[in-house]
Order: sequence, then structure tokens, then C-alpha cells
Amino acid sequence: MKETKTVPGTPEARAAMHEMMAAFEAFKGANDARLDEIERKRSVDALLEEKVARIDQAVGAAQARLDRVVSEGRLMAGSPRFRIRVLDGADEKRTFEVGTDAAIYTAADRAVDFPAGLDAESRIALAQLGDGYGWGREASVALRA
Repeated sequence: MKETKTVPGTPEARAAMHEMMAAFEAFKGANDARLDEIERKRSVDALLEEKVARIDQAVGAAQARLDRVVSEGRLMAGSPRFRIRVLDGADEKRTFEVGTDAAIYTAADRAVDFPAGLDAESRIALAQLGDGYGWGREASVALRA
């Protein structure tokens, strides 16, 4: 039985998702054939290896396109958009935007932004983009180790 997924969102998001799924299905088929050949012959045809490698590259390219659509907030029409600013007092250390309701500020990023460690002025500010309104009022919270 073949799994079917419904992809909501923009036409670009649907196209990126379908491209990724088609590339992955092609990879699974070619890789299964390669593994079967290895089991039967204890070796694999060089052309089959090249085919699997090309399809693997296509999967990587499709995944990169899908990641780009998601990171640019074009996954769904009307999807939320948030701006996160990492601040040390009035000094802006880092700014990034996300198109989901989750973001990760890693310990490695924090070490780069605050090499001497966090202090009372270290905080994160968040604003949401409103259709037709621009960026909303920022909310902020102190960063703690």
C-alpha cells in the first residue's frame, strides 16, 4: 500500500514537498535494488552504484529546496512569521526569522554572542509579522544560563 500525504500550503510548498517525496521514492527503489544485488552477488554493478549516488544527490537537492521554502516562511499561505533578536542591552547580537512557532538558540550560538557569559542585560526579543500591519510590538525575556 502506497502512503499518500496531503500537503497544505502554497503551490511552491506543495511542489517542493512532492519533489522531495518523488526523489526519496526513487532513491528507495534504486537502493533496494543495489542491496538485493549485494546480497545475491556479494558485489554491486558500478552503473547501479552511480544511479544510487545521482538519486541521492537529487534527494539532497530536493531537501535543500524544501528547507529553503520552510525557512523563508513560504510553507503555508498565511503562515506565522516571527523575528527573534538576541540583545545585550541595546547591542543587537543576532537577528533571525522563522516561519513556525518554534526556534532554537543553541548553546554554541550563545557562546559566540556572549563569550564572557550572560548578564542582566542579556535577553531575547520576539515580534510577529502581521499581514498588512508589519512587525508587531516586541516582547522580550531575559536570557539565563
